Amino acid sequence: MGENYRSCENLTRSDPDQRPKMHLGSALRAALPPFLANFERLQTIGAPDDPVLSDLVAHERAIDRFAELELQGRGAEALAVLDDHLARV
Repeated sequence: MGENYRSCENLTRSDPDQRPKMHLGSALRAALPPFLANFERLQTIGAPDDPVLSDLVAHERAIDRFAELELQGRGAEALAVLDDHLARV
């Protein structure tokens, strides 16, 4: 395991204020648009009422909304979006 293991261990056990800042919401909001656009495009050129494509689009939208609310500091609302989405699938 060597030095890499020790580095990771130090990072996870170190003071949170000293860790590099990476916000999950920012990462998700940066990564999701291409996926959502592709699923929406597939839905448009395929069968618009295909339940699988509808679920994929709804899934991506729910994650994007979750990330948006998280970035605004509205954690409880963000989790409610995911809970609502998961209750429907």
